[in-house]
Amino acid sequence: SIKERVRNLIHLLESFSPILKQNKNIVIKASELVEKARSINNPRFIFHKVVFSSPLITKESKDFDIKGPANLLLSAVSNIIDNAIYWVGIRKETEERDFTQAIYVGSDAKSFSGPAIIIADNGQGFSLDPEELVQPFRTTRPGGMGLGLYFANVVMEMLGGKLLFPDKEDLDIPKPYDG
Repeated sequence: SIKERVRNLIHLLESFSPILKQNKNIVIKASELVEKARSINNPRFIFHKVVFSSPLITKESKDFDIKGPANLLLSAVSNIIDNAIYWVGIRKETEERDFTQAIYVGSDAKSFSGPAIIIADNGQGFSLDPEELVQPFRTTRPGGMGLGLYFANVVMEMLGGKLLFPDKEDLDIPKPYDG
């Protein structure tokens, strides 16, 4: 058990090294970015018993190119996944014992002004207004700093994109992802 934990820790630290280095702008497929974020978070998915589903990785969702600094892109996606892991765990604590925690990462090429990575979960959902979610130091997570979504929004704006919080009814995502 200890050897397995050490291997997971080493893998996690190796996965974080690209985030910590200065990166130039690159062109990366959305599926590759999501696969890197999945790889970084896989030990956590296993530990917290979270089902991770990505039609973007399995090529069931339309792939597209993203241009920007790889370390910031990966950090932004990983931060949103980190929040999802936390909130599906909170919902599990309040639901029946057989509740399956799940996170979905797909793409949408038609609902917005350009292609989008869609991250959804079956957690409790947001309780703040979308405008408040991206303000620094705004959080409902106990002990949270309120900087994660702010950071992800800054990265998106820097790349000419947007961090949006559409209603689940406005997206074509599987029903279980209602958070």
